Amino acid sequence: MNELRTILGDVVTRLLTDLVSKDLLESAERGEWPAALWQAVEENGLTLPLVPESKGGAGGTWGDAFVVIRAAGRHAVPLPLAETIVGSWLLSGAGLDAPSGPLTIAPARREDTLRLVRAGAGWRLSGSAARVPWGGAAHHVVVVAEAEGRPMVALAARGAAVTRDQNLAREPRDTLVFDGSPVVAAAPAARGVPASAVWLYGALARSAQIAGGRAHGRGRHRGGQRVPRRRPWRRRLRDRRRQGAGRRGGRRRRVDRPSDSRRHRLHVRARAAVRDAAPLVVARRVRRRGRLGGRARTRGRRARRRRAVAASDGALNEDSRTEAFP
Repeated sequence: MNELRTILGDVVTRLLTDLVSKDLLESAERGEWPAALWQAVEENGLTLPLVPESKGGAGGTWGDAFVVIRAAGRHAVPLPLAETIVGSWLLSGAGLDAPSGPLTIAPARREDTLRLVRAGAGWRLSGSAARVPWGGAAHHVVVVAEAEGRPMVALAARGAAVTRDQNLAREPRDTLVFDGSPVVAAAPAARGVPASAVWLYGALARSAQIAGGRAHGRGRHRGGQRVPRRRPWRRRLRDRRRQGAGRRGGRRRRVDRPSDSRRHRLHVRARAAVRDAAPLVVARRVRRRGRLGGRARTRGRRARRRRAVAASDGALNEDSRTEAFP
């Protein structure tokens, strides 16, 4: 990791450590939008790491975005930060400006189809998309759809009809319905970006979040003090650590090379690799912390989040095999 990413990681970690509290997480589970946290994240430029500087972003790489998304996963940030990062990158690649405020991306499932049809000088969007992350809270939706024989990126106001739902981590996973809705802007996708970009790059972002959740599970503390590991558990922990470590190097290489000719296959591989490791991370977390007492709600919340993130490829939920964002 270069010096710039180290500095970025320190800034993100300090910010999230100060602002993401137990009370904030509990209020988010009740459906309250953490406006102050979003404002701080946006003001510090964490939502636009992949947008060129000429468009108001940081002009970073996917490696820089990995640092931000990984930290968000580690701190269980109840915001569509990964979705905003991916959405703003898709918009900037298509030559469109990324608006302020939270974004989400759609469709999140392969079986959902959104239709983009030209209407005079503009475009209209039709169809429904289920399990859209923070679909009801996001100000805009970034859609990638096939139109006139090529992938198009469209920026739309959220659907005319919103059906609220949640995932296992009690995060919003809403259904959006568009009925010939006019879009704010639309343009051909950047070269090399396929119509399945939401699913592919969503999988890549989720792999970074799982990495952050795994990092959080490493520590073992009680009363603010680190608790030494007990000998009977060391062998089991070592076995699980080896499996996670074996995937970590490949995951980072795949994030750093998103424009490789095999990128689509690598994205899915990265997602599948960390998906397989996630149940072991949860099991290790329970073994190491389950006997310490206290903090039961916090442990349960973070374990639910890791399971929800892992569930998208069917590792823990067969009904969500094709979701980019569980």
